[in-house]
Amino acid sequence: MSLLLFSLVALTSALPSPRILISPAMSSHTRTRAIRSMSKWGGVVRDPTSPVVFPTTFGADPTGKQDSSAAFAQAMNAVIARALHNMSDGIRDLGGVVLDLQGGEYLISSPLQVPQFVGNLRIIDGTLRASRNFPPESFVLQVGALPCKTPSGQGSCNENVGLSGLTLDAGHVAQGCLSITATMGATLDSSSAIFGFTGVGILLRGGHESMISETWVAAYFWSEKEKERTNSTGILVAGNDHFLSDVIVFSARVGVQLTGAANKLVNVHTWNEATGNGGKGIVNSASQNIFYGCYLDFTDFILEVAQQVSFSGGFFLGNAQFVFAAQQPEDKVVGVSLSGNVWYDCGLPSLAVNETLGSWTSVTDLDFSGTAFCSASPQTGLPAATRVLYNTVPPGPDLPATVLFDFSSVLLFPKVAIVDASVKGLGCAEWIPNVLSLQGALVNVSSATACQKTVLWVDQSKRSTWSTQPT
Repeated sequence: MSLLLFSLVALTSALPSPRILISPAMSSHTRTRAIRSMSKWGGVVRDPTSPVVFPTTFGADPTGKQDSSAAFAQAMNAVIARALHNMSDGIRDLGGVVLDLQGGEYLISSPLQVPQFVGNLRIIDGTLRASRNFPPESFVLQVGALPCKTPSGQGSCNENVGLSGLTLDAGHVAQGCLSITATMGATLDSSSAIFGFTGVGILLRGGHESMISETWVAAYFWSEKEKERTNSTGILVAGNDHFLSDVIVFSARVGVQLTGAANKLVNVHTWNEATGNGGKGIVNSASQNIFYGCYLDFTDFILEVAQQVSFSGGFFLGNAQFVFAAQQPEDKVVGVSLSGNVWYDCGLPSLAVNETLGSWTSVTDLDFSGTAFCSASPQTGLPAATRVLYNTVPPGPDLPATVLFDFSSVLLFPKVAIVDASVKGLGCAEWIPNVLSLQGALVNVSSATACQKTVLWVDQSKRSTWSTQPT
């Protein structure tokens, strides 16, 4: 038996590695499976018309011992030589060509650059690590560049660039791992990982509709002591209309920051440096952004721009707060909706106001619904409140009583004026209460007769059927 088995193994080893036919007519899913099967068997295709390019064909070292920068530059030249047609704004269509890293680890001393005006390409399955000589101001993998000038004015000089199954390690030398600039339709997905950055792990700059999903982001590994001392940002979205989903940031000073508008974050989990140690989970610095199902794990959500923002289905753990952080002397809250959020295990108010850099002076259309605040947390301020005064006694029949209600310690925004109020008296006859004046958070109420109690409801948020965004 053993002799027969040895003979079969020897015969199999002597056979040539299979060559799998890759056809442009294949579906993208079938083509990817075929490419990965070819990688497993060590298949190398040298035909310049092939839809698969292997860096090892050009001398790249998949063991990570030798610098492979020159080989990757040649491989990228082979990729972009596959231009078949034109896409938007003259972007060259590469037909779905794949740069396949074959599960190797490659050391590089210069960025792998996807140049402007190419599209419909993939980079898959392997690791790129920055060497000690890597330029510190650069990113390990750079898609697109600025300036970007196009005939249509859309500002996208690359289109449909897919990145999958990649580990990008900046080696604590390069400022970042991945920059996607002025690109429409870039993706990073399928168990990708971003490590070792000193500045920004992933930068989405300009462009439209780029998607980051199924990705882990960390300046340091979770077991490293430096994890809590980094001064970096996991993901910076400096553009409009981008999407983050099923993303985890577990080492960075700031988990995710948005400086562009109309972006959507779904199922983003930030357990990076805790707020108690100076960290921030998600920082919203632009209008019209949507957040759904995000998990703030000992890290705060910071709302620096509170204009047309929706945050729903979120979970806040370990003193994590939703913070309204004013940035201007007269800042405005306009059209902010919080719904279906849950706070748990917190010793701080679920909602907080930070006016260190500015002041909130007006609130329009601020909505809370289905919110489950911590039962054990201190009083949580809201834009509306009710107070009751018992045994109101006027000083005399000729001088109506005046009662002062101070809501500054109850309302969410202490400096925002009350804009709506109603009052009623209980247990008194022929009493018509009047709201005499509204001065900031102060309300004066008068009555001509004594009542058992006076109930006053106030609201500091203006309501409207539609709201215009402040300029």
